[in-house]
Amino acid sequence: MSNDKVIDLNILELVNIAANVLDQLFIKAPKDKAKPIFKTIKSGDKHSLGKITINNSIETPLSLSLDYTEFRGPGFNYDVFLAALRSILQQLGEKFRAKADLNILSSDNNTQLIHLPGIVKINDQFNVMVLAIELGTLEKIAINLMFVDPGQYESLNPNELSST
Repeated sequence: MSNDKVIDLNILELVNIAANVLDQLFIKAPKDKAKPIFKTIKSGDKHSLGKITINNSIETPLSLSLDYTEFRGPGFNYDVFLAALRSILQQLGEKFRAKADLNILSSDNNTQLIHLPGIVKINDQFNVMVLAIELGTLEKIAINLMFVDPGQYESLNPNELSST
């Protein structure tokens, strides 16, 4: 960013904004309004969410994207996406109400992964969606929903479950 200012960004506020935006776009919106947004992000395009103002001084674009390349099995559709999203938003709501840790993991490229997975099961196949906020250089902020390899979660592996 061309500004040399130090930015004090409250990641919890940003996660709360992201959760509220996702709730408005997909949970509270009628299906005929939400489904076209889903189709846009499913196709790999970003959906512009307008601009967000940081610290009352910097205005930056905000967008939404979806990566489902690690989704396992057939059947990825709006209803599956919505079930995974509801699970994430429910967990976020519970964590915010309890003032509990959101389990945020940071990467070197300034992406914040909120590790509260939305888990869905189709037939015997689990899939896991997570929420990440890509801050980059703050010239643009992206809310990324992504399916991750469910094999990373031992508790979802039927071979790992003990039969007691």
